[in-house]
Amino acid sequence: MRHTTLYGITAMTLLVLLSSACSDDEEALTPNAPFIDKFDVPVSATGAEADLRRDFYARNGCYIIFNDTLSAVRDASGNLKVETVDFEWNLTTSGRDTDERELFETIDDQREAAAVMEKYILPYIKDGAMKPHAVMPFKSIMTSKGKVVDYKESWRCLGINFADIMSTTDEAGRKTVVMEIIKKIYKSKVSYSAEKVDTFHEICEEYSGEYISDYFPEWEDERDMEIIYSLGYISYKTNKKPANEKFLTQSNDYTDFVNLVFDKTPEEVYEMYGRYEKIILKYEMVRSLVNETGIKI
Repeated sequence: MRHTTLYGITAMTLLVLLSSACSDDEEALTPNAPFIDKFDVPVSATGAEADLRRDFYARNGCYIIFNDTLSAVRDASGNLKVETVDFEWNLTTSGRDTDERELFETIDDQREAAAVMEKYILPYIKDGAMKPHAVMPFKSIMTSKGKVVDYKESWRCLGINFADIMSTTDEAGRKTVVMEIIKKIYKSKVSYSAEKVDTFHEICEEYSGEYISDYFPEWEDERDMEIIYSLGYISYKTNKKPANEKFLTQSNDYTDFVNLVFDKTPEEVYEMYGRYEKIILKYEMVRSLVNETGIKI
């Protein structure tokens, strides 16, 4: 009986301690104030820009901002605390932000930029894993050394350089410029060396970077593309001497097919290469990788 009593007391004590701990945890986890998403338009904000941003979110489900300042408030001591979008930081990398940026500052410019963002860019990335929490159009972005920056990306915001987009007025031209930017975003996420691309490389693994004439002595100036296409390539490394011409390396071969996916419609691809089984197989592999990333083209 003595052991039973001690066991019961010990168990009861442990239960009380656990209950107390749970209560403390619950109290500690209770927020003191509701969460405020600083990409959102403050309730108190009025005016044309505020209305534009609210309407944009209502239609697209993501925020749009026109400068990188998310909040500017003074603390109890009167010190101004400014929070900005840090495009040089995400979950895995960070850097020093030295870019020179030009913003859309007038309401007319902001309306035009929002319309371009909605029509030409969001349709490719607004669904699935690529959907941005917020977007920011720039009139231009350049590094301190004068190199054009096509886009900036942080954990919760995607910034796009609109310089070339806005300077192109026709529909086809704008789509081409946008596709080049989206293509670069994809390549930054799925490089040729990514593990998920291994199956793609296996199809032409035997020939990668090798001299064509080592495998096909009949390779001459006529450059029989049937050889190239039948093996699953759509181009090769040229040279003034046919004997020195090579099959593409894995990096260049992957780039070829990424360009094919972004630059041609499926109908065009099948019309061009439909009778070459390996080309179509590789094309569909890369197309699937693009879709998995959340880019819809």
